[in-house]
Amino acid sequence: MKKLIALLLMAMMVLSLVACSGFEEQKGEDGSNDGKMTGNESSVKVKIGMFGTATTDVAVKPRYDNAIAFIEAAGGEVVNAEVENNDYVSALETLINAGCNGVIFESVDEASLAVFITKCEAAQVYFVCSDTNIAEEGDIGELMKSSKYYLGCLGKSEVQNGYDCASMLGEAGASKVGLLGLPITFTMGADRDEGFKKAYGDYDMTLLSEVRDYNKFMNAAGGADVTQSFLSAYPEMDGIIVGGCTQYCLPGVVQAVKNSGRDIKVAGIDYDENILQHMEDGTVVGFTGGNWNDDVLAACLIINAIQGNRLCEERVNLTTGYFVVDDLEKCQMFMDVWNNGNCMIYTEEQMKDMIVSNNPDFTLEKLLEINDSYSLEYILENRK
Repeated sequence: MKKLIALLLMAMMVLSLVACSGFEEQKGEDGSNDGKMTGNESSVKVKIGMFGTATTDVAVKPRYDNAIAFIEAAGGEVVNAEVENNDYVSALETLINAGCNGVIFESVDEASLAVFITKCEAAQVYFVCSDTNIAEEGDIGELMKSSKYYLGCLGKSEVQNGYDCASMLGEAGASKVGLLGLPITFTMGADRDEGFKKAYGDYDMTLLSEVRDYNKFMNAAGGADVTQSFLSAYPEMDGIIVGGCTQYCLPGVVQAVKNSGRDIKVAGIDYDENILQHMEDGTVVGFTGGNWNDDVLAACLIINAIQGNRLCEERVNLTTGYFVVDDLEKCQMFMDVWNNGNCMIYTEEQMKDMIVSNNPDFTLEKLLEINDSYSLEYILENRK
């Protein structure tokens, strides 16, 4: 706590200097802004920093690939920083030193965000938090509201995500379940847990056991070990929720369930490349995932701001979409969209039209419409 307070004080000192530069927020009557700042800065070189874009993670790579395609369609350059030992601050410094004028952060926590705001303000770097939900409350909320360069927070509702996942087990008739989950010290883990608990109540399910140290199931072998321990200790267990790291551990979870010879149903948040097979054989009853649009929307906000065409004077805090896949028909549609990882959402022309310097009619309202239209059906239709 003392460390966070110190970070916040440091951030406030930097922000007081920024305030002296004459920045002033302008709000509409409803707290929004119907217009946008306009400028003539489309010739500014756009360099967007991202973290770990070389990943082969089947659940994350499509999100990065779509963002990279968007940035390049807008004439920008992507700069990647690999994160070592969870040291995002050093990785951010690498991006700033490389000349980035925009950065996309993912799954950031409040303590890190305080430092990021400080450093980005000092370097005059626009940034957006993606795949993240951080409320504008308390000290961190004041920092978020005061920052000129913090453009907003985009992410799916993890409470609803957790509920959608766990409710699939309830619909399948499971009543006594085990959980491979994220730590509740993580905002994402706590939010998902809230959704899980709501589903337990709605479907009269009992949580028999849980493992929240994700280091124990960051691969197939770990997933198998945790699942085997669940099933050995609880002969009555009939369902397993994979609430995190599914893309890594699901093969082991599925194999352990099959080896047990018992009728155990599995539901997960995210997927692996064999998810269709898992659903066809009846082991997995459903999954959620596919929020591949988040970083595109983040890049859209950043690039327009860099070019002097900020879409909104306020921060844009947006709940983004994901897919709920609870039957074989939807799973086949998901696989068609995923397309072995080649899952572009938009055409190059559509992406260029999301940049005000190319399309002066593009507004925040149109960005919101794009977010609302995100679905498996939309993507398939858009490829025709």
